[in-house]
Amino acid sequence: MTLNSASTILRADSSAFGWTDLLVIGLIMLFCGLPYVVVIGFIAARKGQSVVLFCILCFIPIVNVVAGLWLASLTDVSVKDRLT
Repeated sequence: MTLNSASTILRADSSAFGWTDLLVIGLIMLFCGLPYVVVIGFIAARKGQSVVLFCILCFIPIVNVVAGLWLASLTDVSVKDRLT
C-alpha cells in the first residue's frame, strides 16, 4: 500500500451522506444540549415559568440563548412574593 492510496482510503466520501449521518448528528446535538436543558429547566422553575415550554425551546438554536437571557432577567418567585 502506497502513501497515495492510504490517503485516498482515509478521505471522507461526501457523496455518501445519508440519513444515518443525520441520525448521528442529531444524537450528538441531543446529548450536548441536555445539560443546558436541565439548567434552563431549573431556572424556569425558580422564575415561575413553564418548565416544559422552556425545555422544548432549548433545543432550537439561537432561541435557547434568548430564552435563557430572558429567564435570567426575571425576578424569582420567592423574591416577588416577599415584595408584594
